[in-house]
Amino acid sequence: MSFKDKLLDKIKRIPRYLLYLMSGFAVFVFMFTYVKPELSYQLQQLGFSSSKTFFHEMAGYPGGIAEYISIFLFQYSYNSYTGSIVNAILFFILLILSDRLFHRRRSAIDTFLLFSPAIITVMLMIDYTTHPIFPVLAILQFLFAKVTMKVLES
Repeated sequence: MSFKDKLLDKIKRIPRYLLYLMSGFAVFVFMFTYVKPELSYQLQQLGFSSSKTFFHEMAGYPGGIAEYISIFLFQYSYNSYTGSIVNAILFFILLILSDRLFHRRRSAIDTFLLFSPAIITVMLMIDYTTHPIFPVLAILQFLFAKVTMKVLES
């Protein structure tokens, strides 16, 4: 593939990434206006500590690192603005990873497959009792799938 072809391919992707950015902004507005992440924060009261003891305690059991990351991100949900930004960023990351996983398939169902993990994650975050580890686990699973696909391709 020549440089010109690669450049044209990247230019063709711009509208798709603009759609992802607009979707992320829509999630921010939705979370900020209707969901109110600070209510989830008040209900769950998950504490984060930056001490070595807390990190070693969390890393000492399976899934502890993912929970450590999610609690770190969840601490920013103490008000609607920062909580909505964090949720929109997680949504955007899920969309990008979905795009990377389904990049070879361009069919009618592709759009549904592309947006479904991120939309399901947002729908789960509407429930104030959903643990914030779910979006982090979804992102980690998509990363694992992408790495596995890269290994199998080589």
